[in-house]
Amino acid sequence: MDTRKVLIVTPTGSNQVDPDYLESGKRLEKWYSENPSKTIIATGFIASTPQDIPTTLKRDGSDFSAAIMGALFRAGQVTIWTDVDGVYSADPRKGLFWLIEFVC
Repeated sequence: MDTRKVLIVTPTGSNQVDPDYLESGKRLEKWYSENPSKTIIATGFIASTPQDIPTTLKRDGSDFSAAIMGALFRAGQVTIWTDVDGVYSADPRKGLFWLIEFVC
């Protein structure tokens, strides 16, 4: 999932954003109806503004995006595993990968 098409946030300061849960929820429902799956791999740290301009979730945005997605999926629990051998990469061209488990 390209979260720029699902997560909508409004920048509120130089290092903060407020998620628009209502609009994001609508976009998630649309995305999921077009892409039903038991397993979803989603980008972290990125979203879009209400004007559909790509933006980041600022500092700690990867963990924040996991929490937002957990709320949108109405998960009972979000577990974030970081620094797991074989899951992350030191190559900046490949990015940093996270394992996120939602328990519904």
